[in-house]
Amino acid sequence: MILRASAMSSCNRIATGKKWMQFSRKAEVSMKLIAGRSIRSGFLLGSGVLLSNKYGRVRSRARTASSSYAIISKRFVIKPEIRHAGIVDVTFGANVTVVQPVNLYGCAIGEGSFVGPFVEIQNGVTIGKRCRIQSHAFICELVTIGDDCFISHGAMFINDSFVTGGPAAERHLWRSTKLGNRVSVGTNATVLPVTICDHVVVGAGAVVTKDINVTGIYAGNPARLLRRL
Repeated sequence: MILRASAMSSCNRIATGKKWMQFSRKAEVSMKLIAGRSIRSGFLLGSGVLLSNKYGRVRSRARTASSSYAIISKRFVIKPEIRHAGIVDVTFGANVTVVQPVNLYGCAIGEGSFVGPFVEIQNGVTIGKRCRIQSHAFICELVTIGDDCFISHGAMFINDSFVTGGPAAERHLWRSTKLGNRVSVGTNATVLPVTICDHVVVGAGAVVTKDINVTGIYAGNPARLLRRL
């Protein structure tokens, strides 16, 4: 059963028992009612929010323009938009191993590489040969990784430096990152848009904010050279 309510006053109200839920003024909300947990009192509903209820018993009545509301006898939940992770449009070299679940799309992964579970590699990323991408790593768009690199658990790559004071609204404000060959990035390290030369170690938890042009071991926030290799 579908209930459609149009706002006729400063706000409309949807109730379960004595607890009222508000949705925004002049909004039109389409609701499909199914059994589930109750939404807490005061939860704001936006335009087009879907609610579902398998048992579907709905009573509704309108009073004056100042108190239009519907009473719902069953408990309900918001039904979210569901999207699925997976492997889409990925170019794999020979002998690549991927451990599911992962979210890989529009990227290229070189021969002999390994990708652990819970990894996301975004569109346009290039991973070189014989690389190892450990679980929970995130590699965003505009990242290029050379051969024989190691990206440890939970390492994060960033392409948006918030130059406008927040997330960039336009893609041209994003910046690229390039790792050379034989670069190892430690657990929970964060790599901002930079260029890193060959044969570099980035320590666990480090935050790389500037280009690295000297071979060595780097650690800290911001990452600094500890010693040359």
